[in-house]
Amino acid sequence: MNVWKAFTSYDPELFIPLTFLSYQLDYTIGGMQPFMFHLTNLMLHILSAVCVSGIAFRLRKNWWIAGAAGLLFVVHPLNTEAVMWASAQKICCAPDGIDSGRSSIATPEIRNCSKPCEARCSFFAR
Repeated sequence: MNVWKAFTSYDPELFIPLTFLSYQLDYTIGGMQPFMFHLTNLMLHILSAVCVSGIAFRLRKNWWIAGAAGLLFVVHPLNTEAVMWASAQKICCAPDGIDSGRSSIATPEIRNCSKPCEARCSFFAR
């Protein structure tokens, strides 16, 4: 695996180092067999669904609504591409998905911040 190359080589229109690292890890573990790439996409999709449930619970304080939101996210056909195509792993590794998941577990001073960008930076600086 070449971590340095994942963060320094990119298409000028598409900087996706987390996706490159994920591809490298998948290739290291499973070679060119598609199973590992699909398993990674599935695991990232399930993690995203858990984050959606966490955000829904923070918004509504109701486990039933949170569970329904997470379940809807898991089975909705709009998300099929992100799970089924190995090349769509960049959708699962997108920073917005990571930020939204981390914001659901952020500390109170970060959640109450009026400037979301500063809150994200301060959360990652910890």
